[in-house]
Amino acid sequence: NVGERKGLDDPRGIGMLFLEIVRVLRVNQPRAFILENVSNLVYIDDGKTLEIILAELRGVGYEVSWRLLNSRLVVPQQRSRVYIVGVRRDVLNGSGDGSGDGSGDDGGGSIGGGFDYPWPELPCLDTQVSDVLEGVEVDRDPRYTLTPHQFDKLLATQDYKQDPTQRLVRLDGGARTLISHYRSGFALRSEFVWRHPSDSSNGTFPVAGGEMPRFFTARECARLQGFPESHILGEVGEAGGKGNGNRLYYQLGNAVCPVVVAAIANSLLAVIGLLGEPPGGVNKGVLADNGSDSVNASAVEGGSIGRGGGGGATRAVVETADPHMLDQGPNPRRNLSAPAIRLLLHAMPDPSSAHYALTGRSSLFDQCASFLRCEEGAPGGSTGCGDCFTAADAETVGRLLATGQPRALADGLHSLGRVALMEPPGWAAILLEANLLPLMVQCLR
Repeated sequence: NVGERKGLDDPRGIGMLFLEIVRVLRVNQPRAFILENVSNLVYIDDGKTLEIILAELRGVGYEVSWRLLNSRLVVPQQRSRVYIVGVRRDVLNGSGDGSGDGSGDDGGGSIGGGFDYPWPELPCLDTQVSDVLEGVEVDRDPRYTLTPHQFDKLLATQDYKQDPTQRLVRLDGGARTLISHYRSGFALRSEFVWRHPSDSSNGTFPVAGGEMPRFFTARECARLQGFPESHILGEVGEAGGKGNGNRLYYQLGNAVCPVVVAAIANSLLAVIGLLGEPPGGVNKGVLADNGSDSVNASAVEGGSIGRGGGGGATRAVVETADPHMLDQGPNPRRNLSAPAIRLLLHAMPDPSSAHYALTGRSSLFDQCASFLRCEEGAPGGSTGCGDCFTAADAETVGRLLATGQPRALADGLHSLGRVALMEPPGWAAILLEANLLPLMVQCLR
């Protein structure tokens, strides 16, 4: 919710930048595209801004669909974003020859006018901030600890005066949304890491003269976003110093979650016929092996943030048969998320470590493998909510609500709340037919 909701009326002209995207689509006519924006886009001017954007995209020859997806499903960070996918109309009709002329009916302009796009199902994983933190040695690293001057500024803020713990990240929960000015605008809303309550006179929050809280390190920010460990990051200067350290945080705070995008991209490639059949199975070696392909991490892993490096080309290949692969269940939407899950496991320091057992959780690898196999007791899955609410969506939400897992219940109820608010065509009948009302009542009780 950072920033003003000016939408297309932004006097700086920023709101109309999407017309440049429309111009590129009209001229180049790619078979498909993915766009991402903040979740507030759905609510600006009671949804009229989004209606205009979708109408413009349809007007240049594309069928479009959108979803609100929260990266908290897969990483320990709250990051709700609206994702828009578009497929050229002649490609969907099976008549595309790779060209396209941007002509055709605009497909209507309402938010509920999207086509039935097979949004991938992402696992609702039990992750927490402690999973991504570096060793305790960085807690006293001058590049990350607050200086006395910075701490004084923090003490003067109204929210810190009301409840200091609100500015300390919950190590057993999720972080707030990373933003571009996480470092430069720290006094406003940034969260800090503090793992030394024994150093404080009150044992609850930092005090002057005690152990200072610190910023997330750049690597921790990258992990919160879902970037693989092999992703090259620039250097960070001391917290009170000058240089381009803030620029690195700016780029990380502005980045999309690669895990979510990889899942959407894999689904999109399948829709336009560039993927073949969805992956048939994954084993521990395939999930964790840097050399394996799919909508793989090459574009991410080969790039860099903070050094201006380039990235490799994104590719997609079908997994080859392997007798050691774990069997996947019959859910094609989950199968489409397999490459994204592989990328997620690259983003965690050790997805199979004993750290998870110490906190009473299954390892990240075991959670992911169980999800792909559709095993009993596996993490629930979510496809988000958006312009369509299909029987498959209702089935997915039903599985979420039936898990009994707190985070899955929260996501399922939140998704249904968004659906009721946006009222996509036929949603009420689908909800009743899927017998979701008794599950909803049980969860609310």
